[in-house]
Amino acid sequence: MKLLVDEGIPIKFDGGPSTDVAYPGKNGTILDGGYSWDFNGDHIADATGRTVTHTFTKPGNFTVNLTVTDSVGWKSANASMTALVNDTKAPLPAFDILDSSKDWGTITSPMERKTYSFNASRTTDDHDKYNYSGGTGLNVTWTIPGPIVGMTGTNHTFYGINVTFAWQEWNSSYTVRLAVKDTGFGSNKPNTGYLNRSVQVQIDVTLHADLKVEAGTLKLNPADPEESAQMTVTVNVTNKAGRAAAGNVATQVLAISGGVTTVVATQADWFDKTGNPKGSHSIASPETVTLVFHLSLSGQGNKTLQVYVYDSSEPYTWITSENRASLPVNVRQPAWQPYAIYGSVIGIIALFVFGMYARRKIKAGEWRPLRGRRQKGGEEKEKPRREIKEEKKRL
Repeated sequence: MKLLVDEGIPIKFDGGPSTDVAYPGKNGTILDGGYSWDFNGDHIADATGRTVTHTFTKPGNFTVNLTVTDSVGWKSANASMTALVNDTKAPLPAFDILDSSKDWGTITSPMERKTYSFNASRTTDDHDKYNYSGGTGLNVTWTIPGPIVGMTGTNHTFYGINVTFAWQEWNSSYTVRLAVKDTGFGSNKPNTGYLNRSVQVQIDVTLHADLKVEAGTLKLNPADPEESAQMTVTVNVTNKAGRAAAGNVATQVLAISGGVTTVVATQADWFDKTGNPKGSHSIASPETVTLVFHLSLSGQGNKTLQVYVYDSSEPYTWITSENRASLPVNVRQPAWQPYAIYGSVIGIIALFVFGMYARRKIKAGEWRPLRGRRQKGGEEKEKPRREIKEEKKRL
């Protein structure tokens, strides 16, 4: 007889059909304590009583034995059945990150561009094991996000209990997904357990530039420029010690006024610490360079000039206030502008006075307007002054 059951399900066993014959025609007595149950085949009683409830906590094939002893001590042969317990629980995935440079010690935060082993041997299942020879057993699948050294794309799938790779870039949080599937013992319906674990990949400082604008080195010349006049902005920039060379430096000068930010310069002249022009626009570690911007400002009044410098290899968490420097500036009215205004006003007044004077002359007949002063032949016909006076009298 075979019993088919899922793990974790309580099963009631009843030894009531057992009989005892004391002698022909007379039944013996089996007390409740005379029923002995062995549920795992080790010949050790796991329960007593005519009816008992038992739960198989793990899958597998088990032999259930019942031994009956009557009231006078006579013991029966075993009554046995086989219980096939199905595996219905998913594995419990777990993994460690192992560093070969630290005698395969366990770490929690790997370093960018350094190879580590991701090992899932701590995964547990209530029936199956991982088969290292490649046979039937636990099936392990890894899903690794982010760029990986030597591979393309941003999502990668690996198989096996131990995988090795290096992340190309640092990140505050990569979510590693580990999926472990068992064989589904008994029912042949596999169960899959999942683990999502956030892994922080640390920055290797030797792989990145780290620029800073030296405090107090931002200079404006002139300090109070005229509107639209040429000026220079000078600042010193240093790449910190122990960092990679800065080979792709971005530079900007920003003008901030009334909450509006405008880029006024992106190109600079480069000079080394001795003041000589620097042909290569790169900054070694721990080199300091001087940047000189040539620009002009539009719009008069108070503004803030800000220099912003960073390298493309710098992690965004390193781009801080150290990458900026600011100074207030008052943009003056150009020196020629008042004279231009005064000249315009005087010109307008003179034109008005002349217009009034000309109007009086024309009314007096002393001047004639240009229109109508020429006849068809193109020759002017001028009346004698006496005729003019007589015409006035008639009017």
